[in-house]
Amino acid sequence: MSKISKNPIWRQILICALSGALLSLSFTPLSLWLFAWFAFVPLIRYVRREDLSIRNTILLGFSFGFFHALTSLYWIDIVLEKYGGLPSWASIPVLILLCGYIALYSVAFGVGIRVFKEGALLPFWLFVPSFWVVLEWLRGQLLTGFPWNLLAYSQTELRLLRQVADITGAYGVSWIVMFSNSLIVRLSEAKQDRFGWGFFILLLGLSMGYGNSTIATNPSCSNKNTLRVAIVQGNIDQAQKWDEAFRNRTVDLYESLSLQAVHSPGGADLIVWPESAMPFFYGFIPDLTARVNGIINNLKIPILFGSVGLTAPEPNAKILNKAYLVAPGTFTIGDYAKEHLVPFGEYVPLQPILFFVHKLVPTAGDFVPGRSLGVIPFKGESIGMLICYEVIFPELVRKRVLNGASFIVNISNDAWFGKSSAPYQHLESARWRAIETRRPIVRSTNTGISAFIDPLGNIVSSLGLFQSGFLMGSISPCHGKTFYVEYGDLFVLFCALIILLASLYFIGDRFGRRREVRL
Repeated sequence: MSKISKNPIWRQILICALSGALLSLSFTPLSLWLFAWFAFVPLIRYVRREDLSIRNTILLGFSFGFFHALTSLYWIDIVLEKYGGLPSWASIPVLILLCGYIALYSVAFGVGIRVFKEGALLPFWLFVPSFWVVLEWLRGQLLTGFPWNLLAYSQTELRLLRQVADITGAYGVSWIVMFSNSLIVRLSEAKQDRFGWGFFILLLGLSMGYGNSTIATNPSCSNKNTLRVAIVQGNIDQAQKWDEAFRNRTVDLYESLSLQAVHSPGGADLIVWPESAMPFFYGFIPDLTARVNGIINNLKIPILFGSVGLTAPEPNAKILNKAYLVAPGTFTIGDYAKEHLVPFGEYVPLQPILFFVHKLVPTAGDFVPGRSLGVIPFKGESIGMLICYEVIFPELVRKRVLNGASFIVNISNDAWFGKSSAPYQHLESARWRAIETRRPIVRSTNTGISAFIDPLGNIVSSLGLFQSGFLMGSISPCHGKTFYVEYGDLFVLFCALIILLASLYFIGDRFGRRREVRL
């Protein structure tokens, strides 16, 4: 009997839970990236035991996924309780339910490995990372999607490795990291798998070599049309943001910081304020709208800012989370309404069923999604607009670039996250979108972290959490399409085909065994 078999199931569950928590350490802000290369080993090795029941397989997968989610998404409680108005007796169960939902993907992962039948044409090390990538992709699609902290994001600090995302998307790096976990499992089972290790070393070498070449050449950007951009970070307390008594003070602050930015060396072609920087219905509240327009006229520079908007004058109006680009002379160059809303934050899904949510969460909004191409023309270029967590969805950023965006502007209000790891994790997602599309990203947030991100995913400059100030930077709009932009999640499709083959092999094996029994 192996040492693993001697371990009681409760000990195996505890080890898997600790491994899930260990995986969380590999993500920002700690970024202990090496842990991700072996954090899955206990789970994978345990569920490969032939004498393990499906029930215990589910328990192991759930413990790993739940504690990983809990230690990386703990900040959900801050959002719900401190800023969402939900009492603690309700916010903690909601956090637990969300973590439980995320854990279901680890359960599916464990069960899939448990039933997988290895063949000569379908080695273990090919199935495991492919299955994980398909599950990550599904997590980004199902129930409005939540692709937060993809496994690849644990490797953001590996500058050479992350560049391959312009071909495979972030999922390609997730695949490589999971490849490592599967090979270590094989090694722990005293199976050398020389071909697997050889392929892994070759793949890692090619990926790093590609990254080195990309960094050296960076061929997709031209410096012919450099733009000077000023990011303003107001650091408005979320508790005061929508208080009418503080509205004028908020506008005063943004005016003051913008004046400082305009008079800094080099000036600016564009000023960017965060999501809902102007806490009123722009265009529908005459005095405050006139005040903002007056600021733009005095500065003589276009301002891109967030505000709430209406689909039409009341009483039939619907609320929109909008961004406006307004030029001197009160000329609106363009606007954008957020298309991917936050469930239970900006709208309540399945309202006929979840009619009670508004009573539990007073701040749950009644926003409606926008419908647009997501691009705004500016000085011969096109701005790809993203509001808040839209930046975590690769397909949305890809859509902007396919529609002609030459640089990306992401405005957000991360004050909801409080003092937690969430603002760092949110910024990390934006860095991967820059790599996938090879577009510079201008990120303006209310309380931080505002930043300029170059097409290689580097943070050129940033403003820290809960700082009030401005950030000046030059960006070079980029043209051309990466392989990822052109073909999308083709790599995920490849992984799905691997899983399909594995499923057919499993079904064929089960059918063959039943036939033998009957004979």
